Amino acid sequence: MSNWNENLTDRLVEYAERHNIQLVDELGYGYDGTVVSTTRQTALKALRY
Repeated sequence: MSNWNENLTDRLVEYAERHNIQLVDELGYGYDGTVVSTTRQTALKALRY
């Protein structure tokens, strides 16, 4: 896992904790960022920029 992807994961976890959202699985990632499913039948996307 590259440094920028680890930073995105950290940011997603921080956001989820602030909003009482549980992250489930990584749905995908690419050049622009990463997408993670949640227990709220939604997904969170973190952009690398």
